Amino acid sequence: MNNSHRAISGLVLALSIAAPARVNAQNKKSCHILCAPAFSIWTELHRSHVADHPRVQSLTTGAITRLPSKNNLMLLFLTSIPTQVPRLSLLFDVSWLPNASTRVNPFTDYSASDVGENIRANMPAVAGGASYAVIKTEQTQGWVDLTPYVADLFSPAAQPDETSAYTHKLDLGATSTVGLFNALAKKSWLHGVRLSGNLDWVATGLPKRGDELPKGERVYLDRAKGITASFGLVLPIAPIP
Repeated sequence: MNNSHRAISGLVLALSIAAPARVNAQNKKSCHILCAPAFSIWTELHRSHVADHPRVQSLTTGAITRLPSKNNLMLLFLTSIPTQVPRLSLLFDVSWLPNASTRVNPFTDYSASDVGENIRANMPAVAGGASYAVIKTEQTQGWVDLTPYVADLFSPAAQPDETSAYTHKLDLGATSTVGLFNALAKKSWLHGVRLSGNLDWVATGLPKRGDELPKGERVYLDRAKGITASFGLVLPIAPIP
């Protein structure tokens, strides 16, 4: 088991054990500025290049191709902390593509790496920011919600002049969930399991037109836009009904 597997396994175990007790303790107190957090695991199919397929040109053959869409399994461990400001929450998440094997950063599909061969690309990315519930589940009797967000994404470097393995990127998006088991009793764990859909845009830190990635191998003819989509299930950890 490599270090990334150990880190994720430890995180899941810690959240599973500690989160319910922490949430129950906080629920007994008044909500001051920050309220009791909620913990969940999102299991999703992550698809890159949803609305953009930038052109790249080989520097050896001159051939021009477009970067294709790619699918990967994604696990996202999310902590959401409501605030006393209506609809506003703070968020912190760790996202992980456990099966990704690629020459490029699987979260953005761009990389400054010149390894020249397939590598295990399953190191996690971290994001922290805020979300605002445009549509709350209470407005739709628990069936649907819609939540835009803005975050600082800390993920593998994707530009040719980066000197760090990980860099900060502006991450914007919106998430909607649907209550698959909303008709079940609220005390049932299944009641909290939801279908998720997410549209995400990594707005900074990606290759620009004219960048060579990898160096001496290919040049980008278009600016990378970093638009991805993911679909899956939300599995609640805490609070548990």
